[in-house]
Amino acid sequence: MISSHILPELAEICDQVAIMEKGRLVVCGTVAEITAVSRGARQMRVEVLNRAGELADFLASRPGVGETFADGQEVRFLFDGSRTEQAALLQDMVSGGWPVVEFQEVRRNLEEAFMAVTGEGVEDIGGN
Repeated sequence: MISSHILPELAEICDQVAIMEKGRLVVCGTVAEITAVSRGARQMRVEVLNRAGELADFLASRPGVGETFADGQEVRFLFDGSRTEQAALLQDMVSGGWPVVEFQEVRRNLEEAFMAVTGEGVEDIGGN
């Protein structure tokens, strides 16, 4: 058993992880299970050859899409739809003429999962 606030190292060396908050067990399991449980809305990343700003505007008007952000040829957005809706969204982008190079879910790491399930940052551990 190891207790640490250095979450990237724990993710590399541990088979099972437990997250505790204020003396209570919040979640436990493999790193993959914990990051999946903490997901909620998924962060998606789309790379296009051009018109990223237009794509961000298009995505912002779609059901299930939350905050969108365009930077260069990349658009990131939050998505809480189903996998079927995710596939339909990609199809709509391609049908709309956007030259999609990459379309992927951005996986959370253990530190992001910790913040999602506790509502606190790592720096808050051991505080009050």
